[in-house]
Amino acid sequence: MFKVCIALVVATLACTSPSLAKGVVMEDIADAGIYCATGIPGLYELAVKRCKGKTSCRISATMVATKQQLRQNRCTGFFVAPICQGIPVNVESRYDVFKTLLVSCKK
Repeated sequence: MFKVCIALVVATLACTSPSLAKGVVMEDIADAGIYCATGIPGLYELAVKRCKGKTSCRISATMVATKQQLRQNRCTGFFVAPICQGIPVNVESRYDVFKTLLVSCKK
């Protein structure tokens, strides 16, 4: 009986999604982009698709361009600005275009 109770508790914890945890949901994405000498499109659309309506998401510039393209275009970083409780919050990778950002409403 004790093993059954432990199994139920573990199963419940394992199935609890982080998105169900109390947190501020990103209402929309105000802006997103990659800092480059020449523009690389697509990050905003990706951010909307992956982040809108969620409490957090992960975004990388390599999701819309190859490392070679990012180097050729002299890209230095990127940003995503989710709207949290009506206010845009900027989340950016400073000087590391190959970093993966955890985007959320946390400051």
